[in-house]
Amino acid sequence: MLTLEPSVAAFAALKQNLRLANGRILPFLSAKIDQALARGAGAFTWELLRAGWTGGSGDFPIPLSISAFVDRYAEFTDEQTAVAMGEILSGKRLVIDFEVHAPTRQHDLETITYAVHVRLTEADGTPCEGRFTVPSFVEAAGHEPYRLASAYTHKWDGPGAETRRNNGRDLVSALVRAGTWEGTFFIYDRAHRDAPAEAITAAKAGLARSILTALSLRPRCFVEKPAGFSSRVLQVRMTLPRAVSIAWGGSPFVFTIPELEKRHFRIEGKYGLLLESGWRCSFVEGEWVGLCQSNGVAEHLNPTPMPAVKAALLNAVHTTLQANGVTVQA
Repeated sequence: MLTLEPSVAAFAALKQNLRLANGRILPFLSAKIDQALARGAGAFTWELLRAGWTGGSGDFPIPLSISAFVDRYAEFTDEQTAVAMGEILSGKRLVIDFEVHAPTRQHDLETITYAVHVRLTEADGTPCEGRFTVPSFVEAAGHEPYRLASAYTHKWDGPGAETRRNNGRDLVSALVRAGTWEGTFFIYDRAHRDAPAEAITAAKAGLARSILTALSLRPRCFVEKPAGFSSRVLQVRMTLPRAVSIAWGGSPFVFTIPELEKRHFRIEGKYGLLLESGWRCSFVEGEWVGLCQSNGVAEHLNPTPMPAVKAALLNAVHTTLQANGVTVQA
């Protein structure tokens, strides 16, 4: 369990550790990281969290919710970046090195190539394993200024393997094996060949997002306003990480929604079945969707606010994970 001592110094130390662990791989928006960490610590903003500490309140370590951190950071960046940063915050350590090779020629074009070495471990040093998709850098007009390609030893060619442009060739499905991935980075565009720093930075960030998101075991939960319903009805959507779906091997991922005071759910049959003991739900192609509304009380007076609903649903999914030997910090 990740915790935070209730002091400005401890907060600054946690942020600095995250900055060092990130190692300039992903964009590190300092002020936004402050707000995301504060949300993870249960405060609406960093300013409110700090004001509480300077007022002398709080003597015990605060549990830090990585899911809440990711939710808030996604508002400032994007889902993949936030999930990847959440994995780094949880303790994963990712190192990406580029080693330049001599220029070569492909299809009468000079190409600069780099050997790419990736190392990924858990917080305790255990090497990570898993499948991911090598990111693409094809622009809207179809131009490809640079490309990442997996080494033969780290390609994956099993059922459902993806290929570049779905042409049946050039696999982009890849494996992190024993904590490593090996590949090659090709720079085709002349401007990037002359000044490769920007291309390498983009490639590192894209690779980090792809690997860390694909290997994450942390489910995600989103509250949205569905079209065609009154403002009292909210849609709750959860997504199951690809790594979990792969681990389940096609078997249904089942969880039970606990009884929540003054909350009523409406769930389609493919996502859940109402039993005497409550809703027995399952993910369909990695997603679960349900409608939730306040039952008999105004939303702002509900004793179970929507953040508590999100936490309860995520906890239900974590219960299934834990029952199958998978423990992930919420």
